[in-house]
Amino acid sequence: LTDGRGVDVVLNALAAEAIPMGLSCLAEFGRFLEIGKRDIYQNARIPLRPLRNNASFHVVAMDAIFHGNEELTRRMLEEISGLVEKGVLRPLPYRSFPASRIDSAFRLMSSGKHIGKVVVAFPAPFVPRRGELPDPGFEVKSDGCYLVTGAFGGYGKVLARWLVDAGARHLVLTSRSGASSPEAAEFVAELQNRGVEVRVVSADIGVPDDVKRLFGEIESCGQPLRGLFHLAMVIDDTLLASLTPERMRTVLEPKADGAWLLHKATQETKLDCFVMFSSVSSLFGNPAQGNYSAANAFLDSLAHHRQALGLLALTVNWGVLGGEGYVARNERVADFLARQGTTEISPGEAMGLLESFLRAGSAQAMSIRIDWGKWRQFFRSMQENPLLERIFAALENQESAGPTSDWRSRIDAAAPAEKQAVICQAVREAVGSVLRVKPDSLRDDQPLTDLGLDSLMGVEIETSLEAAVGVALPPTSLMRARTIGQIASLIAGHLGGATVVVESAPVPVQAEAASAVDLDAISDEEIERLLGGESDAEETAAVEDAKR
Repeated sequence: LTDGRGVDVVLNALAAEAIPMGLSCLAEFGRFLEIGKRDIYQNARIPLRPLRNNASFHVVAMDAIFHGNEELTRRMLEEISGLVEKGVLRPLPYRSFPASRIDSAFRLMSSGKHIGKVVVAFPAPFVPRRGELPDPGFEVKSDGCYLVTGAFGGYGKVLARWLVDAGARHLVLTSRSGASSPEAAEFVAELQNRGVEVRVVSADIGVPDDVKRLFGEIESCGQPLRGLFHLAMVIDDTLLASLTPERMRTVLEPKADGAWLLHKATQETKLDCFVMFSSVSSLFGNPAQGNYSAANAFLDSLAHHRQALGLLALTVNWGVLGGEGYVARNERVADFLARQGTTEISPGEAMGLLESFLRAGSAQAMSIRIDWGKWRQFFRSMQENPLLERIFAALENQESAGPTSDWRSRIDAAAPAEKQAVICQAVREAVGSVLRVKPDSLRDDQPLTDLGLDSLMGVEIETSLEAAVGVALPPTSLMRARTIGQIASLIAGHLGGATVVVESAPVPVQAEAASAVDLDAISDEEIERLLGGESDAEETAAVEDAKR
């Protein structure tokens, strides 16, 4: 290729004898760039003779640059981003193999004939585990204590009351300021009047020394720690271009660092639950909340990491929770959110969903009450999000089919004795369309999870049934209705008809089915940011007026 001249640059990731071979290919003033690690960590030797023609050997250790030189890292990332935007830099090629053909992937790699990366794709959900998870049969116990971080925020108090209602008698409540405000002191007194032992610890959950002191208090309370609920958070919103390391740390430390410190402190403790309140922002993003989205994404990953270690964990991607906080105090803001398609969930519903998720043993669950059609009109950029692809495809199919459906008219026209059969057939049509099976092959008492129903499919079924029969099923109800007969009973109840009777045992909530339903203990500032993306002048004025 070079008529014996050699090459100007060798970019090397190979090890051992491959390095001298690469060096021998260098032309005069050639450069050998080593991006591998093994020979460096093993302190291997290299021959110097190939460098005699003024060739040079360079080690490129990006991890060392990232950790040791923030300014250089920033300049490099800016330059790379610009080249990617211009199309000068393109992604590396890759070949993907399903896990069932992993042997072919290794054969290709060992042949050395591939360019780019070899990827093994596992069917979702896949979480490698070092051991079996404990039975998630969640139950609040009176002979143990429960830790709540961010305990004096709106939903920290909701959660604490829920624990007490469920039988908890020993609580450790923590926040940076403790119970210093009159409202916090009044809340503590309320719990104590119900016979609950309450320990309040002022602690910054993102600071190791504070966490160590916190767990010293827990050990001295005389009751074993049974469960942990991490709600602590700080908001510092700004556009990505304005994010500084300090503003990243402001948000990451209480939420992400705090979660990691709690994980390390309880890694050897047998807990009944380890719950983290995350947000839909980690899945969908949110304008000017890059740092907050990153912090929540860390919580989601930590939950999966803990389950991979054989430890219980749950992260819930909440959206708007009602009953407490900014939205509950501002009716006009709640109306605006409703016009966007997102409506709030009550504290009682939220705690019911949380209990369902805990009993299911899921690592991650999303909970959102939303009208996808309305929401899509406000956030059209989200149509490219792969998480929402099937939902939006179902919406488009309904729109192309037209708004009319004869199922509702057939149900209304049916005799009382026939309504049950007509409703069940309508449900079979919707379920069959989503699950890609023949409707007539579905039994009314068959658990849909046995057919591969997942959470996104559940949303598709809800949307399809709303268009077909004019009934919007509440997410909390559909979580409990896992057969065609049970779904038909819900519809019959909404239509004022007789309940459809199906001879079958109740179907427990499955872990996969528990991964989608409703929303996050978000702050006043979060709601303001949620409203700020695409509102017109009228909506902005409404928000500003509500803030006053």
